Amino acid sequence: MRVIGEVETRVDLARAFARRRVELGIGQRALDHAAGLADGHISKLECGTRRLGPVTIPTLLAALGLRLIRQGPDDPLLVVETGEPLPPRVQALVGSLAVFARVPSIIAAQAKAAQSA
Repeated sequence: MRVIGEVETRVDLARAFARRRVELGIGQRALDHAAGLADGHISKLECGTRRLGPVTIPTLLAALGLRLIRQGPDDPLLVVETGEPLPPRVQALVGSLAVFARVPSIIAAQAKAAQSA
C-alpha cells in the first residue's frame, strides 16, 4: 500500500488526484474521457474552479486505482493505491502524457504547490 497523500480538505484530495494522474502520465482530457467526465472537468478540479463532489470522488478514486483510508480514529485520512489493476480505459492511457517535454515541470510545480499548502 503506497500512500499518495494526506487529505484534510477537498483541495488536498484534488491535489492527490492530480499527483497520481501526472505520475501515471495521463493527460487531463484523456482522464476526463476515461472516467466518463465532461471535457474540462479534470482541468477545472486541478485549477480550483470546480469542487470535488459526491459523484466525482468515487469516480476518480476508481479510475486512478486509489482509495481513502484512516488507520486510526485520530489518524489523518490517506489516499493510497489499491494495488488492483487500473480500469482498462485508464490503463490504455498510462504514459500517454510522457510525450510532452513539460511533464517534469508539471511534477515540480505540483510538488512545490503541495509543500506551500
